Amino acid sequence: MSRNERAAGGDAIVVLGSMIGTGCKPHLSDAARARGAADLDCPAERVSAYPAQGGVIVARGCGQWVQYACFYAHGQTSPACIRQSDPAVDVQ
Repeated sequence: MSRNERAAGGDAIVVLGSMIGTGCKPHLSDAARARGAADLDCPAERVSAYPAQGGVIVARGCGQWVQYACFYAHGQTSPACIRQSDPAVDVQ
């Protein structure tokens, strides 16, 4: 096993350890992507989500986009996403 292979294996252990330590909470963008798939009536595999200015997360797919404010409510392990705009036609 080369030094790089050993290092890569060590990195995997660190990532796994950090996921266990955080309880594997879903990312806010994952929650926005799932919500966006439903609101845009678009298959989840065709929806992307990313943070934008103003603390919102934009979900984009099937020629449309929508904005969400996503957060973890006190004591909850799954994020909540509140739609901040109606779905709009993507002009990109």
